[in-house]
Amino acid sequence: MTINRGDFDYWIVKLDSVGKKVWQESFGGSGTDYALSVRENQRGYIDVAGNSNSLDGEVGSSIDGDRYWVLRLKYASNGAYDCGVERWDVKTLSDGDTSLIDFSTIVPSSVTEQSQMPRQSIGQTDPRYATERTVYKINGLLTDFKREADDHDLHLVIHDALTDSVMIIEIPDSACSAVASTSRGHLFAIARQWVHDNVGNPTTAFKTLSPPQPITITGVGFWDFAHGQRGLAANAREIHPVLTIEDWTGNAVAETSSPDDFTIDVFPNPTQRNILTVSLQSKHDIGIVAVSVVDVAGRVVVPRKSHQLYEGGNTMSVYVDTAKLAAGNYFVKIVAGGRLMKKMFVVGK
Repeated sequence: MTINRGDFDYWIVKLDSVGKKVWQESFGGSGTDYALSVRENQRGYIDVAGNSNSLDGEVGSSIDGDRYWVLRLKYASNGAYDCGVERWDVKTLSDGDTSLIDFSTIVPSSVTEQSQMPRQSIGQTDPRYATERTVYKINGLLTDFKREADDHDLHLVIHDALTDSVMIIEIPDSACSAVASTSRGHLFAIARQWVHDNVGNPTTAFKTLSPPQPITITGVGFWDFAHGQRGLAANAREIHPVLTIEDWTGNAVAETSSPDDFTIDVFPNPTQRNILTVSLQSKHDIGIVAVSVVDVAGRVVVPRKSHQLYEGGNTMSVYVDTAKLAAGNYFVKIVAGGRLMKKMFVVGK
């Protein structure tokens, strides 16, 4: 049997004509979940009906006490577990309009920018929209992750390092039949393995990272439905699917000047709770430079101090005392010449 989530769970097993197991999966929460009836409907979905008193897990209900719970699954014509349902072909790049995506052009974006896009009203079977044909590159702070029990997607929650914006990014399971048949199924497998190796083993229960892990992802924009999922952007915008994922190197995440105009470096990074050196260089006279340190939630942990930076390519070193900071990720916040810049650094244990 697969993972047990509490007392009793739904346990669904697909057998072939000779009784050999094709796939299995368990669903439920920490309470008691009884599956009482199962059928295949005319669209090829498997409907499993029963009752549950769980308030978490796949059930996720806010209604206390016993209630009916109906679960819908899908399998492919070859009997393999097909994982997802609503707009599954769009989510997995197995729809016909995938050919309209320019995978060679990657557009820099941010969690905030994605979450501020005008919301798209969609139907459960709608084809790919024009705003779902772009590949984006986004830096963010990974705070929560899990493996969805129904479609096996890895559900990751990322936050913008500069604002309070949040969004969901998802990585499909390349073992699902629709995913395995796509030209980029191997990328999903690599991305999922990266999460396993660098973040942790995803289960069907959310895990929260403390401190959050800075990551850089590329992926295709997607519009989802609001159904109580953790980390949903206000406009239900997601990156689905994620194509690549890696450590975010901590370069400046927001700046209005070019690197040749104004450069920042911090060292040692990671630092072991001592003096952090912030190196500033400019080719122009920008006057006063304000330097402070904020945590990943944007709270000021080292108050702002002002410094004078002159033109001519001169380099100024600003020293920041990090002795009182707990281990974790922080940002040096720099305001200069009307521009806001941040540089990430890590305080070691």
